[in-house]
Amino acid sequence: MSIKKSKSKRIKKIAVFIVNELSQHGGYVYHESSHGTIYIRFKEPLLGSIRISDHSGNQKYRYSYNIRFDIERSHTTRDGGITRHYIKNTDVKKILPVLLDKKQEYVSAQKNNGVERKYNNFKGKSFQKRVVR
Repeated sequence: MSIKKSKSKRIKKIAVFIVNELSQHGGYVYHESSHGTIYIRFKEPLLGSIRISDHSGNQKYRYSYNIRFDIERSHTTRDGGITRHYIKNTDVKKILPVLLDKKQEYVSAQKNNGVERKYNNFKGKSFQKRVVR
């Protein structure tokens, strides 16, 4: 994993922890901003991406998973029908089950809606699907 010299060693430490803990899902750092913010993505697209920072971000970019150093407590909000998780840096281990539960809920929901998803065969292309009528 390549992470540039970060303004904050605390942010880098959390990024390394998350990538190591979720390595089986292909976690990797895809961007590190000049402000010290680190962004993590996963090869499994259902996991989404994570923003790790010590400040609020640009309003037009709304990440579902945010690990923040500048909040008093972890909380979840709803924004335009999207659930957004704000995790205090000291609660970083809480994000791991949330990410994995999201993936499992999505796979289960697709089976219940009559759409077969060949998730395990995902190769970076669009999902193969078959609608059951």
